[in-house]
Amino acid sequence: MDASNEGIGAVLSQNIGNEERVITYFSKILGKPERNYCVTRKELLAIVKSIEHFHHYLYGWKFLLRTDHASLRWLLNFKEPEGQIARWIQRLQEYDFEIQHRKGTSHGNADALSRRPCTESCKHCTNAEKKFGMEIDISVKVLTMTSVDPWSSCEIQKAQLEDPNIKPILEKKLNSADRPSWQEIAPKSPVMKRYWALWDSLHLKDGVLYRRWESDNGSSCRWQLILPKSRIPEVQ
Repeated sequence: MDASNEGIGAVLSQNIGNEERVITYFSKILGKPERNYCVTRKELLAIVKSIEHFHHYLYGWKFLLRTDHASLRWLLNFKEPEGQIARWIQRLQEYDFEIQHRKGTSHGNADALSRRPCTESCKHCTNAEKKFGMEIDISVKVLTMTSVDPWSSCEIQKAQLEDPNIKPILEKKLNSADRPSWQEIAPKSPVMKRYWALWDSLHLKDGVLYRRWESDNGSSCRWQLILPKSRIPEVQ
């Protein structure tokens, strides 16, 4: 799925044997109001409209969604969605899908939630970002934590397991389980949805959950602690 200044489009394909074959295509020319959307909203529009167009192929089946991580994760992580965003989220919750980063785009694994998805400071996205509230503050705290010091690994793991938003993700990782399906996560908190979106970047070190951040060129990485809510006052 992709979006440009003029339109949006998608390709529906299926693996048959060892070959991926195209089933059908979708494209839509953007109307004048839609052309004024920021890049992020255009990407989200492409996702929602494409899935709606392929509804009779996709509904009731699990499918793989290849797109830019940032836009979809941003969509799923609103604290109190309203208006257009709320309708989009509600629509996507009807489907069972996994997300895969599309090679050839700017690599979003380090960028997905580390930067504002919208770089154009449009009114819609700016207002929506304010809905994140504490989640934004938590992210800032995570970025400043690169080790468990002054806490032991056991102390941090215990605190993570006591955090209702971190515990399910940590337990899955400890058991080497696959990422939960969206159907499992859809009724959960916005914070847990955020961790779900970050699944591929979350790793264990000494039984403690960290996020692995890579530089834009992939030449270096940082390990950042997923900070339990109970520990936030200690780093303020």
